[in-house]
Amino acid sequence: MQIRVKLFGMMRDRFGDRSELVLELQPGATLMDARRELGIEEEGYLVTIVNGRYVPMEHELKDGDEIALFPPVSGGWAAKKE
Repeated sequence: MQIRVKLFGMMRDRFGDRSELVLELQPGATLMDARRELGIEEEGYLVTIVNGRYVPMEHELKDGDEIALFPPVSGGWAAKKE
């Protein structure tokens, strides 16, 4: 089955400045299997979303699913009270 992977931030750099790639996985593969195929096994290292939703690493992928990989971010914005 084919899974589309969208890459953001430093993940683009890691994969040769590509914004997207396609993975070929066996039926029944999980999100963790996809991350292993990409060489990303650290669970807390990235925000990983499937079809626009947060799912557990054990989530079984389906043909045509889209995974988005976001590097961790920090900081934030707070409104200033006057």
